[in-house]
Amino acid sequence: MSTPLNGREILIELNTLGQNLRAIAVDAASTIEVSITMPAHTAQADVRRAVLRKLEWRLRKDGILSEKTAKTAAPTTTKKSGKYV
Repeated sequence: MSTPLNGREILIELNTLGQNLRAIAVDAASTIEVSITMPAHTAQADVRRAVLRKLEWRLRKDGILSEKTAKTAAPTTTKKSGKYV
């Protein structure tokens, strides 16, 4: 499965802090860092997926990654007559 982060160097660090697991992901090119905290018993694959999604969101927010292209047409709104209260 192709993701927008493919081809980018991403560093991931996982630390257990008592009952919590802290995951940190850093985009090497932009040095943008995000972190999440989850229960320590969470599967490692789920933690990695979550922190990578957060990093992807942050890179899009900062304009480093382009916005997703819509696969479906945007919903159209029709103007209705009458009063809006």
